[in-house]
Amino acid sequence: MYRVYRGMYRGWNLCNVGVLLIPRSNPKASYVSLHVRKSNKAAIALYRDTLGFRVAKVEQKYCA
Repeated sequence: MYRVYRGMYRGWNLCNVGVLLIPRSNPKASYVSLHVRKSNKAAIALYRDTLGFRVAKVEQKYCA
C-alpha cells in the first residue's frame, strides 16, 4: 500500500470485507490463506494483531 494511504484503515477495511464475503462465495471454505513477506512488519501486524490471523507456516525463499 502506498505510504500516503497508511493509517487510513484501507487495508483493514479490504481484509474485513474480503473475509466476510468468503462464506457467501464459497460456503465450504474452511480457512483463508495469505502470503506476506517476512520483512513487511506493517502487514504482519495488521493481519496477526488486528485481524486475528495466525502464522501457520513460514516458507523458505518466499519471494526471494
